Amino acid sequence: MPPQLILDLSRLVFAAWSRTPTGIPRVELAYAEHLIATAADRLHFTVLDAFRRLRSVDGRLAIRFVREIAGYWEGDVGSTRAYLRIVLLALWIHTVLILRPWGDLRRLVAAHGGRSIYVIPSQLQIEHSSLIAGPKAAGDLKLVYFVHDILPSLMPANFPDGAEDRNRGRMENAARLADAIIVNSWATAVSFKERLGRDMAPEKLVVAPLGITRCRKVDVSHQPPTEPYLVMLGTIEPRKNHLLVLNLWRELYAEHGQETPRLLLVGSRGWKNRHIIEMMGETHPLAARSRSWDDCPMRRSLA
Repeated sequence: MPPQLILDLSRLVFAAWSRTPTGIPRVELAYAEHLIATAADRLHFTVLDAFRRLRSVDGRLAIRFVREIAGYWEGDVGSTRAYLRIVLLALWIHTVLILRPWGDLRRLVAAHGGRSIYVIPSQLQIEHSSLIAGPKAAGDLKLVYFVHDILPSLMPANFPDGAEDRNRGRMENAARLADAIIVNSWATAVSFKERLGRDMAPEKLVVAPLGITRCRKVDVSHQPPTEPYLVMLGTIEPRKNHLLVLNLWRELYAEHGQETPRLLLVGSRGWKNRHIIEMMGETHPLAARSRSWDDCPMRRSLA
């Protein structure tokens, strides 16, 4: 009997409320699209519901959601109608999970009889070890867990209070409960092994670098600035090192004035970013040569 595959879509469904995609939901979407294309006949989906229960989602509904949000992010991100359609689908998924009295992950594993492979691409769920321990006790369940980074443990000052403790608990549970851990680089693998997984068998770590997807529907009617410019893409918060770039741009501006290349910051506003925002303020000399967007659909001009 071939193993059944169970993909956790919790982070992707939650991301339905975001007008533009961020990194981890895009990874989860990539895994979903790949598994739907290659193993749909033995693929199941789970989502963490409002009562913190891992529940199975109807396959047709999950696949419809994946395809809708993929189409939205790949080209319709400027459409309010498409956005509302995604949000309503996500709300419907959560409503069904709350009202339906069956369908938890433990029963899904037990009913299969053979091996189940549970994939969590979002670096979630595992901070609550009981969510994983229960289904593992119900049958032959192998957990594949994606670790994107352990930055809260490496640079705690750049994160909100409590982030380091949450990350440490999550990663220690991953080392203990996961049967395989996917990381996005050798650097992540080394830092995870040295700090949080010293007792873990090295063969459990699998390096799978992230790729990029080609947008299939992009409006190119707007052109970027004709003068030299630099785009910095990422959530505006300390760990992305915006202050370093802004300070460099301040030095460039002091030396070259209006001949300084334009600096375009694209990304939603995260935490501890007051100094970054102040440097982008209208009264700051840099404002003449820099600009930021909290929300930058593909169809918006860079000019």
